[in-house]
Amino acid sequence: MNASGDRKEEIIWRDIPGYAYPYRISDRGEVQQFRGGAWKTISVRVTRRAQVILRKTDGTQRRLGVFRLLDELFNDGYARKHGLCVSPKNGVKSECTLENLTYKTRAEIGRESWSRGSRRPVMRTDRNGNVELYPSVIAAAKASGLTVQSLDRRLYHGVLDPRGYRWKVLKM
Repeated sequence: MNASGDRKEEIIWRDIPGYAYPYRISDRGEVQQFRGGAWKTISVRVTRRAQVILRKTDGTQRRLGVFRLLDELFNDGYARKHGLCVSPKNGVKSECTLENLTYKTRAEIGRESWSRGSRRPVMRTDRNGNVELYPSVIAAAKASGLTVQSLDRRLYHGVLDPRGYRWKVLKM
């Protein structure tokens, strides 16, 4: 117990087998490597997914998703055994905890990503403050001469538009 009388939750660790160095992961998504007589935290990289890079026994590197590791080591590979995908429950990829782990089918993920902006109105603002509205991401991409993927990067991934436009998906 701590000074306020609350019980402190204990962190649960599981070893990650089959790699050149001893690795472990906690139920809170922290991955560590044992080197130099101490456990050192490995940084989690968040791109399309939260992932860590571990060194295999043959010296090559392997990228592993943190949510996939949590599923394999704490839930005995439930997603793999049932043909499901693992993802964050709250949608925030950087919050890699066991409590934030959920399972989805590929079809559910596809529907979510497609409907994310395909039916929502999009607003484009230029440097002078002029606003133009489009009924969907696809319509905005066609009208502005961009691909849907490049507009998606501007809307959801923080890529700046070189022409000075600011893009925003409006809530319905």
